[in-house]
Amino acid sequence: MPGWHTSTTALVVETQTGRDTRVLVVLAAGSESGGVPQHEAWELPRWTVERRRNYEEAWRLVAEARDRLGMDVVLLRYLEVQDEEAERLHTGTVLLEAVVGAGMAGLPLGQPCQSSDPAQPGGSGGPVGARWVAREELRRLTAREPAQWALVEGVLQELKSGVAPPRRVPWAQPGWFAQASGWMADRLEGIGRRASGAVEQRRNWCLSCVLRAPTAAGNVYLKAPSAHFKNEARITLGLAERFPDDVPRVLAADEARSWLLLEDAGDVIRHADTTPDARLWEQALRRIGELQRACVGQAEWLLATGCADRRLARLREQVPGLLDAPETRAETDPAVLARLRARVLALQAACDELAACGVPETLIHGDLHPGNVAVKDGRLTIFDWTDAALGHPFLDLLTFLPDNPHPYDDHSRPRMSDPAAVASRLLDAYLKGWTAFAPLDELRRAVSLLETVARLHHAQSYLQIMQSVEPADRWQFHGDIARYLEELDGLG
Repeated sequence: MPGWHTSTTALVVETQTGRDTRVLVVLAAGSESGGVPQHEAWELPRWTVERRRNYEEAWRLVAEARDRLGMDVVLLRYLEVQDEEAERLHTGTVLLEAVVGAGMAGLPLGQPCQSSDPAQPGGSGGPVGARWVAREELRRLTAREPAQWALVEGVLQELKSGVAPPRRVPWAQPGWFAQASGWMADRLEGIGRRASGAVEQRRNWCLSCVLRAPTAAGNVYLKAPSAHFKNEARITLGLAERFPDDVPRVLAADEARSWLLLEDAGDVIRHADTTPDARLWEQALRRIGELQRACVGQAEWLLATGCADRRLARLREQVPGLLDAPETRAETDPAVLARLRARVLALQAACDELAACGVPETLIHGDLHPGNVAVKDGRLTIFDWTDAALGHPFLDLLTFLPDNPHPYDDHSRPRMSDPAAVASRLLDAYLKGWTAFAPLDELRRAVSLLETVARLHHAQSYLQIMQSVEPADRWQFHGDIARYLEELDGLG
């Protein structure tokens, strides 16, 4: 079967104080018809690579754009994304912001690019035939693809109004990258650790943005979460104070914006641990259990720190609403929902039984998988506490154990010959830490109940995420609620 290709169309904007926002287009002289010259036609820059786009890899997209356009850009957001399975083609339109002063950013209006290589004498960077064009001039030209004009017009109109749609994340706005990278530089300067190179965009999607800056003592990262996870900085600071050896080392923070400047924690263990017995996985799972037990009886502190309330009593009450939510109905087979609605009382009973198993509710990570645990110099760091909550500790098992790979990341499945056997051993190691609260047989019964309850928990979590993002970004989570509910339906 042939490999995937990705075709990317770039809507690149440049905004400067006191000037209209301009867009980078490729112009080609129109042909004559009946002896009458036609308007020049324009189209947005486009390129194709021989792989499938992972939309979370902003750094890869930015590198491609720099190579194809000859200028530095940052990704603001994805406008259109589509997979064509039969053709194995991924197509997408991205909104990019030109970094002022780089490549052909700042060229006079209408001045064409002279070379696709900005290093060549006289070259200004950018595709041959590319020009910066303001909205009014663009109106006088002809779009090769009318749909592109509608897209560009909508973006330029929004930027001119200065009013973003509700729930639009800040980093999808021009100027945010400059502000955030400036904040990084200032904080690094303040702690005597000046950046040794340019700030780089690593990740950008509707839930978070991650920037990276090099220093002589290693890389540092800025993490900015969406409003749905606005407590991440407060949670991370609270956990760092209590468990300094287990969570990211915070170099600086802006709690109002929930910005964190973090030390590099190393390689995630899904890549670092290639041993057949996954020793780092076991070490990480044991340690999360120790953190959870250290927080037993600390419900008030956890909630005050910003953790969400995901206790089982709350979850049982959310079950009917989860199954009837418009977002759930939009992506889930009606037959699946009908069967689950008939089992509401049984699903709620599973929550009650798990609550009665003897294991107290405490800290949960909420999105624990081997891509959120890193290792460096023998030190494990559990990071990305956006979903941290007060809940049943066993809820973290579903996304961590190797026979239950995280649905959002195919790479979380380890390279081992018998993941089910490894999962069984990891589970045994984790449960031994809880035998002070209940006999091992009772703990195993709790794990069996987890098959039902954890899927309810994660479906509810994705429902709340779907409701928090702007409608234009919901495609990034399409199928996540349905996946868990279909698995739940399969359990009978």
